[in-house]
Amino acid sequence: MSLTYINEYETYQISDEALNDPTFRDDLIALGLDPRTGEGRGTRSAIAIDGGRNTTNNLLEAKRGYVAAIHLEQAGTWLGGTWDYFELTSEGRYFRSLNDRIVFAVQGRAGSLDAIGDPEIKIDITYEGPDPVVTTVDSTFYRALESAVKRRHPDATVTPMVVPYGTDSNGYRPRGVKSYGFTPVIVPAEAVMSMHGDAEYLPIDAVAPAIQVLFEALKETVAK
Repeated sequence: MSLTYINEYETYQISDEALNDPTFRDDLIALGLDPRTGEGRGTRSAIAIDGGRNTTNNLLEAKRGYVAAIHLEQAGTWLGGTWDYFELTSEGRYFRSLNDRIVFAVQGRAGSLDAIGDPEIKIDITYEGPDPVVTTVDSTFYRALESAVKRRHPDATVTPMVVPYGTDSNGYRPRGVKSYGFTPVIVPAEAVMSMHGDAEYLPIDAVAPAIQVLFEALKETVAK
Protein backbone atom coordinates (compact mmCIF):
# COMPACT_ATOMS: atom_id res chain seq x y z
CA MET A 1 0.00 0.00 0.00
CA SER A 2 1.21 3.51 -0.77
CA LEU A 3 0.15 7.08 -0.03
CA THR A 4 0.98 9.77 -2.60
CA TYR A 5 0.54 13.53 -2.78
CA ILE A 6 0.08 14.85 -6.33
CA ASN A 7 0.58 18.45 -7.42
CA GLU A 8 0.61 19.10 -11.16
CA TYR A 9 0.09 22.26 -13.16
CA GLU A 10 -1.68 21.47 -16.42
CA THR A 11 -2.38 23.45 -19.58
CA TYR A 12 -4.41 22.25 -22.54
CA GLN A 13 -5.65 23.65 -25.83
CA ILE A 14 -7.99 22.60 -28.63
CA SER A 15 -7.29 22.78 -32.35
CA ASP A 16 -7.78 26.00 -34.32
CA GLU A 17 -10.46 24.25 -36.39
CA ALA A 18 -12.62 23.61 -33.32
CA LEU A 19 -11.91 27.08 -31.91
CA ASN A 20 -13.12 28.75 -35.10
CA ASP A 21 -16.40 26.79 -35.14
CA PRO A 22 -19.06 28.93 -33.36
CA THR A 23 -21.18 25.85 -32.63
CA PHE A 24 -18.50 24.68 -30.16
CA ARG A 25 -18.62 27.86 -28.04
CA ASP A 26 -20.95 26.50 -25.33
CA ASP A 27 -19.00 23.23 -25.16
CA LEU A 28 -15.73 25.11 -24.67
CA ILE A 29 -17.17 27.03 -21.74
CA ALA A 30 -18.56 23.82 -20.19
CA LEU A 31 -15.11 22.20 -20.43
CA GLY A 32 -13.47 25.12 -18.67
CA LEU A 33 -11.81 26.47 -21.81
CA ASP A 34 -11.59 30.14 -22.69
CA PRO A 35 -13.90 30.39 -25.76
CA ARG A 36 -11.71 33.19 -27.17
CA THR A 37 -8.40 31.31 -27.05
CA GLY A 38 -9.43 27.65 -26.68
CA GLU A 39 -7.03 27.28 -23.77
CA GLY A 40 -7.49 25.97 -20.26
CA ARG A 41 -5.21 25.61 -17.28
CA GLY A 42 -5.28 24.56 -13.67
CA THR A 43 -3.55 22.73 -10.85
CA ARG A 44 -4.32 19.14 -9.98
CA SER A 45 -3.69 18.80 -6.26
CA ALA A 46 -4.70 15.42 -4.85
CA ILE A 47 -4.00 12.65 -2.36
CA ALA A 48 -3.91 9.09 -3.73
CA ILE A 49 -3.94 5.75 -1.97
CA ASP A 50 -2.90 2.62 -3.88
CA GLY A 51 -3.18 -0.93 -2.65
CA GLY A 52 -2.69 -4.31 -4.25
CA ARG A 53 -1.98 -8.02 -3.88
CA ASN A 54 0.07 -10.27 -6.14
CA THR A 55 0.12 -14.09 -5.84
CA THR A 56 1.60 -14.87 -9.26
CA ASN A 57 4.83 -16.85 -9.59
CA ASN A 58 6.29 -14.17 -11.89
CA LEU A 59 4.46 -10.96 -12.79
CA LEU A 60 6.29 -10.61 -16.13
CA GLU A 61 5.59 -14.22 -17.14
CA ALA A 62 2.74 -15.30 -14.91
CA LYS A 63 1.40 -18.84 -15.13
CA ARG A 64 -0.70 -19.02 -11.99
CA GLY A 65 -2.19 -16.78 -9.33
CA TYR A 66 -3.82 -13.40 -9.46
CA VAL A 67 -3.07 -9.68 -9.25
CA ALA A 68 -5.51 -7.23 -7.64
CA ALA A 69 -5.05 -3.46 -7.43
CA ILE A 70 -7.13 -0.51 -6.27
CA HIS A 71 -6.53 3.23 -6.65
CA LEU A 72 -8.32 5.93 -4.64
CA GLU A 73 -7.71 9.60 -5.40
CA GLN A 74 -9.29 12.77 -4.09
CA ALA A 75 -8.48 16.22 -5.42
CA GLY A 76 -9.78 19.43 -4.00
CA THR A 77 -9.45 23.16 -3.72
CA TRP A 78 -8.79 22.57 -0.03
CA LEU A 79 -5.41 21.21 -1.17
CA GLY A 80 -4.70 24.32 -3.20
CA GLY A 81 -5.85 22.86 -6.50
CA THR A 82 -8.31 23.94 -9.16
CA TRP A 83 -10.60 20.90 -9.37
CA ASP A 84 -12.65 18.89 -6.86
CA TYR A 85 -13.19 15.23 -7.72
CA PHE A 86 -13.02 11.67 -6.40
CA GLU A 87 -11.56 8.86 -8.51
CA LEU A 88 -11.79 5.13 -7.91
CA THR A 89 -10.23 2.51 -10.18
CA SER A 90 -9.68 -1.18 -9.67
CA GLU A 91 -8.03 -3.91 -11.72
CA GLY A 92 -7.82 -7.67 -11.46
CA ARG A 93 -5.89 -10.31 -13.43
CA TYR A 94 -6.10 -14.08 -13.04
CA PHE A 95 -3.72 -16.68 -14.52
CA ARG A 96 -3.98 -20.47 -14.71
CA SER A 97 -1.63 -22.80 -16.53
CA LEU A 98 -3.42 -25.39 -18.64
CA ASN A 99 -0.22 -27.13 -19.77
CA ASP A 100 3.42 -26.29 -20.41
CA ARG A 101 2.58 -24.10 -23.40
CA ILE A 102 -0.89 -22.62 -22.73
CA VAL A 103 -1.90 -20.21 -19.95
CA PHE A 104 -5.50 -19.12 -19.39
CA ALA A 105 -5.64 -15.41 -18.42
CA VAL A 106 -8.48 -13.02 -17.58
CA GLN A 107 -8.22 -9.28 -16.96
CA GLY A 108 -10.86 -6.82 -15.76
CA ARG A 109 -10.75 -3.09 -15.04
CA ALA A 110 -13.38 -0.68 -13.73
CA GLY A 111 -13.43 2.86 -12.46
CA SER A 112 -15.40 6.02 -11.81
CA LEU A 113 -14.70 9.74 -11.62
CA ASP A 114 -17.15 12.02 -9.87
CA ALA A 115 -17.22 15.69 -8.97
CA ILE A 116 -17.32 16.46 -5.27
CA GLY A 117 -20.20 18.51 -3.96
CA ASP A 118 -23.79 19.10 -4.95
CA PRO A 119 -24.12 18.60 -8.73
CA GLU A 120 -27.14 20.89 -8.81
CA ILE A 121 -26.59 24.58 -9.43
CA LYS A 122 -28.44 26.73 -6.91
CA ILE A 123 -29.46 30.18 -8.07
CA ASP A 124 -30.52 32.97 -5.72
CA ILE A 125 -32.82 35.41 -7.49
CA THR A 126 -31.99 38.93 -6.35
CA TYR A 127 -34.35 40.62 -8.80
CA GLU A 128 -37.22 39.08 -10.71
CA GLY A 129 -38.50 41.25 -13.49
CA PRO A 130 -41.84 40.98 -15.26
CA ASP A 131 -42.41 38.41 -17.99
CA PRO A 132 -40.88 39.66 -21.24
CA VAL A 133 -43.12 40.96 -23.99
CA VAL A 134 -42.59 39.32 -27.37
CA THR A 135 -42.92 41.44 -30.50
CA THR A 136 -45.09 39.80 -33.13
CA VAL A 137 -43.56 38.69 -36.42
CA ASP A 138 -46.86 39.50 -38.13
CA SER A 139 -45.98 43.13 -38.73
CA THR A 140 -45.11 45.38 -41.65
CA PHE A 141 -41.67 46.09 -40.22
CA TYR A 142 -40.78 42.40 -39.76
CA ARG A 143 -41.89 41.57 -43.31
CA ALA A 144 -39.82 44.50 -44.58
CA LEU A 145 -36.75 43.23 -42.72
CA GLU A 146 -37.29 39.77 -44.20
CA SER A 147 -37.67 40.99 -47.77
CA ALA A 148 -34.64 43.30 -47.48
CA VAL A 149 -32.49 40.38 -46.37
CA LYS A 150 -33.76 38.10 -49.11
CA ARG A 151 -33.09 40.64 -51.82
CA ARG A 152 -29.41 40.57 -50.91
CA HIS A 153 -29.28 36.92 -49.78
CA PRO A 154 -31.98 34.91 -51.63
CA ASP A 155 -31.12 31.65 -49.87
CA ALA A 156 -31.30 33.14 -46.36
CA THR A 157 -33.92 32.05 -43.82
CA VAL A 158 -35.23 34.83 -41.59
CA THR A 159 -36.64 33.48 -38.34
CA PRO A 160 -37.08 34.68 -34.75
CA MET A 161 -34.87 33.24 -32.00
CA VAL A 162 -34.47 33.44 -28.23
CA VAL A 163 -31.25 34.89 -26.77
CA PRO A 164 -30.18 34.60 -23.09
CA TYR A 165 -29.75 38.32 -22.47
CA GLY A 166 -31.66 41.56 -22.68
CA THR A 167 -31.37 44.88 -24.51
CA ASP A 168 -33.04 48.26 -24.24
CA SER A 169 -35.88 46.77 -26.26
CA ASN A 170 -37.14 45.20 -23.03
CA GLY A 171 -38.16 48.71 -22.01
CA TYR A 172 -39.78 49.59 -25.33
CA ARG A 173 -41.87 46.46 -25.95
CA PRO A 174 -44.15 46.80 -22.86
CA ARG A 175 -45.00 50.30 -24.14
CA GLY A 176 -46.19 48.93 -27.48
CA VAL A 177 -43.08 49.71 -29.51
CA LYS A 178 -42.31 46.92 -31.98
CA SER A 179 -38.65 46.04 -31.42
CA TYR A 180 -36.40 43.48 -33.08
CA GLY A 181 -32.81 42.56 -32.31
CA PHE A 182 -31.45 42.57 -35.83
CA THR A 183 -27.85 42.69 -37.10
CA PRO A 184 -27.75 41.70 -40.79
CA VAL A 185 -24.00 41.13 -41.07
CA ILE A 186 -22.03 38.20 -42.44
CA VAL A 187 -18.83 37.80 -40.45
CA PRO A 188 -16.09 35.19 -40.16
CA ALA A 189 -15.98 32.82 -37.22
CA GLU A 190 -13.13 34.81 -35.64
CA ALA A 191 -15.37 37.87 -35.35
CA VAL A 192 -18.19 35.84 -33.82
CA MET A 193 -15.81 34.40 -31.21
CA SER A 194 -14.64 37.91 -30.31
CA MET A 195 -18.11 39.00 -29.17
CA HIS A 196 -18.16 40.61 -25.71
CA GLY A 197 -14.38 40.36 -25.49
CA ASP A 198 -11.73 43.06 -25.28
CA ALA A 199 -10.98 42.63 -28.99
CA GLU A 200 -14.56 42.49 -30.29
CA TYR A 201 -14.77 43.66 -33.88
CA LEU A 202 -16.72 43.62 -37.15
CA PRO A 203 -14.97 43.59 -40.53
CA ILE A 204 -15.35 46.99 -42.16
CA ASP A 205 -16.56 45.44 -45.42
CA ALA A 206 -19.53 43.89 -43.57
CA VAL A 207 -20.87 47.18 -42.20
CA ALA A 208 -21.99 48.88 -45.42
CA PRO A 209 -24.18 45.96 -46.64
CA ALA A 210 -25.79 45.78 -43.20
CA ILE A 211 -26.64 49.47 -43.28
CA GLN A 212 -28.12 49.04 -46.75
CA VAL A 213 -30.38 46.20 -45.56
CA LEU A 214 -31.64 48.32 -42.66
CA PHE A 215 -32.17 51.34 -44.91
CA GLU A 216 -34.20 49.34 -47.41
CA ALA A 217 -36.33 47.80 -44.63
CA LEU A 218 -37.09 51.22 -43.12
CA LYS A 219 -37.83 52.68 -46.57
CA GLU A 220 -40.28 49.87 -47.35
CA THR A 221 -41.98 50.21 -43.94
CA VAL A 222 -42.47 53.96 -44.29
CA ALA A 223 -43.80 53.54 -47.82
CA LYS A 224 -46.59 51.27 -46.53
